[in-house]
Amino acid sequence: MKKIIAASAIALIAGASAAFAAQPMVEQSPAQVAAERQAPVGSLISVQSQDLVGKPMVKTYRVGPNSTFKLVDTQQHLDSAH
Repeated sequence: MKKIIAASAIALIAGASAAFAAQPMVEQSPAQVAAERQAPVGSLISVQSQDLVGKPMVKTYRVGPNSTFKLVDTQQHLDSAH
């Protein structure tokens, strides 16, 4: 009986932890965005992403020579309901 209770408790904990696990976000890299838009050197590109708690944000990069990128701005989109 103790084994059944222990097995049930382990299954419950495993299921609960999976439900609360952070969902991975597929974020494009600045290089992918620049290639899609054929961005010339010196132009600005924006990449949408999420912060550590899952709130949306936009990172803006300047395209440099040799496929380099410099982060120039980060904006967090705040919930307008608050």
